[in-house]
Amino acid sequence: MATQELQEVKVGTIRPLDSTPTLVKGQARDYVKITGNTTLTAAQSGSVVGLAVAAGATVTLPALSNYSKCLEFEFVVVTNCTSNSYIINTASSSDKFIGGFNELETDTGDDGPSDTGTAVTITLGNATDTVGDSFRLLSIDGRKWLVRGQTALDGGAAFS
Repeated sequence: MATQELQEVKVGTIRPLDSTPTLVKGQARDYVKITGNTTLTAAQSGSVVGLAVAAGATVTLPALSNYSKCLEFEFVVVTNCTSNSYIINTASSSDKFIGGFNELETDTGDDGPSDTGTAVTITLGNATDTVGDSFRLLSIDGRKWLVRGQTALDGGAAFS
């Protein structure tokens, strides 16, 4: 039976944990407060977008044809519209929405508006938007925005 010799292996220096917390990229997100018509930029990707104006507003998304990476925005209604609507537009008629919304209301009306790639606008309707309604947009394949959202009331969101 052969004898094997153990060799010393150095694995590096072990340091005590730093008591100062470190921010890890991706843990904290920027917040974009919408108080009027706004065009979002690719540099704002990853942000939470607060819809925060009672008179409604139009938000235009970045054009997708210029980006090979996925862009992402999370929208939250923080102020109900008392007039007009919140309108989310794609930047180009070539950029389309796919996916949809779940509706939490309990009647038997049309539930869960969705689109399969023809719509360029999402409208959160006056008097049907509710604080806390939210949706996420994720760009895929350079021409589509995947929509995953939730509204409290029937008719809270519509595609066109």
